Amino acid sequence: MVKIPIKAVYELKLYNTYYICNNLAGVFKNLKVSQNTEQNNVYYIEDWDEYTNALKSLRTIPIFKNISDKLYELIPVFIRSQPRPSIDTQTRNNLISANNNLICRIDTIIELYTSMNIPEKERGIDIKIPNCQDLKEYIKYLNDIDFVFSQCPYLLHKDETIKFSSVDVGSNWLTFVIEVSAGASALFYILNNLAKIVDKAMILKSHYCSIKEQEEALKSIQLKSDLAKGEKEIFDTLKKHYMNEVTTSLENEIAPLEDGEQRGKLEKSLEKLSNLLDKGVEIYASLDTPKNVQLLFPAIDEQEKLSDSVLNYLEDKKEQGS
Repeated sequence: MVKIPIKAVYELKLYNTYYICNNLAGVFKNLKVSQNTEQNNVYYIEDWDEYTNALKSLRTIPIFKNISDKLYELIPVFIRSQPRPSIDTQTRNNLISANNNLICRIDTIIELYTSMNIPEKERGIDIKIPNCQDLKEYIKYLNDIDFVFSQCPYLLHKDETIKFSSVDVGSNWLTFVIEVSAGASALFYILNNLAKIVDKAMILKSHYCSIKEQEEALKSIQLKSDLAKGEKEIFDTLKKHYMNEVTTSLENEIAPLEDGEQRGKLEKSLEKLSNLLDKGVEIYASLDTPKNVQLLFPAIDEQEKLSDSVLNYLEDKKEQGS
């Protein structure tokens, strides 16, 4: 069975739903319940661990959550942890009936997707655009994404290119593929670097959010007047400090930048990407990408605000100036 990383299963995307169903269908279709040769009313569920793991992966799809839970709950709680649970005839009949119902739903998803004759997906990047109020807002997201992909020096490689592929059916998901030059092997240079860049952009986002909160707090204290010049300089210094911190970190992790122009493009890319993440854009490696590459991408729901480091920094500055 193909194990689906929970982290890689993002909000209902048709291809991801199909991918998971297609990879797990065999587990449910091969459900085996054997009868005890000495007791006719006793049956054993074979490969129960594999079956429950498949249910856990399937329930990450919203439309399968309830039926997966109900199917699992058919087995008495006191035997669920057993590798080969023993059940009676009634439970066995209920299990097979519910499992057949589940298979019908899985087959429907698979048949629906394959009937659309959508070109086979390739290794690449999936990006979710948040709901937009108008076309201008949507285009702004696209322009910023295009800047990052076309200008960021760490996403440019002689053997690999990011190419737009498609928009997922009925959603705001964009798919980009990594096109590899003829004769070159897939090194996943761009995907590995993008994962690191997204991680640093998330750090910047958290820092910038904290700074923004402190700016608003000071404005409130100062009766909503403009920030004092000294405090404004501190915030600007903090932003520059955090940007320098993440760019230097990327240089150490990937490769030194050639010149100031490349550094400027990297900083602009990080700034735009941080802003995109703050507005709800989500970026992942596609499910067709090797799992070790997928797992490099930080989960969007793992973002946490940093501690009160910004406030402490401000207090330290004030103490030094006093």
